Amino acid sequence: MVFDSSKPIAYEATVLNKRTSSGKSTHYYCDVSPWIDDSREHKEVTVSQSVYNALDIGDTMQIKLYRGWLGIPYLNYTTYLSTD
Repeated sequence: MVFDSSKPIAYEATVLNKRTSSGKSTHYYCDVSPWIDDSREHKEVTVSQSVYNALDIGDTMQIKLYRGWLGIPYLNYTTYLSTD
């Protein structure tokens, strides 16, 4: 984000499943393994079309957590690590 100069904390998660939802626009989702807060449940994250297309089930994606401007945290899923 333009106003956020915080350094991210990087996490890694495995892609367990993928899906899209269509209506007026298409939304892209990945179910990922637990990666934060000691949770044991998988999480569904919204990703861009390019990240969705680049990832396969079983791939590892990098999730970056930013503190955010005004202390409102946000996530970035734009990078991924291939298992190849």
